[in-house]
Order: sequence, then C-alpha cells, then structure tokens
Amino acid sequence: MAWAHEICAGDNEERALVIGSMNEMAYVFQAWLPLIIWLQVDAPQYRKGFIGTTILSVILIITTFVIRSLQHKEDAEKERQTYEAEETDEIEDGFTDSPGLTPVDTKPSKV
Repeated sequence: MAWAHEICAGDNEERALVIGSMNEMAYVFQAWLPLIIWLQVDAPQYRKGFIGTTILSVILIITTFVIRSLQHKEDAEKERQTYEAEETDEIEDGFTDSPGLTPVDTKPSKV
C-alpha cells in the first residue's frame, strides 16, 4: 500500500480512490475468505487454506510486477514529456543547449 502513495502523489483524488479501493478489497477478502478456506474441521492439514493462500500469494506477486512495470512506463512517459516541453521552451525562447550559439531573434552586435 505504500507504493500507492508514491505512485499517486501527483493527484490527491486519485490517491484517495486507490487507497480506499485497496482497503475495501482487503476488508472484503478478510471478511469471508477465512470462513471458507480455514475450516476447523480441516485441521491440522488445512489443504484448502494452504492452496488458497499460495494462489493468492502468486496473484499478489504478479500484480506487484505488473504495477512496477506500469509505473516505469508512466515515469518514462512523464520524463519524455518534460524533456519535450523543455526543448519546446528553449526553441520558443530562441536558445539551445549548444555552447556558442546566440538567440535566434537577435542580430550580432557591431563592435
């Protein structure tokens, strides 16, 4: 859940919706899942419980890698947009990063 705060740091409404949804899903699963897969009559093997927990753990691990991949894509896109915006601003201002170049709109001064 700590990742959600970092990923949604730029948008408070998105962060509230994501955190609220994550909490709700946790409460929903915690309310009914133990009643089904951790039955006392299955003790001490708890076959359904161990299988269910293993499946959910694998799903969570896969979800973590998917979220990580999507976050890297989003960060790369933001970085690209920032770079393009900086390039556009420099062109509009008449400056470039190359040394020795003067603004496009000015004429050389006569000395």
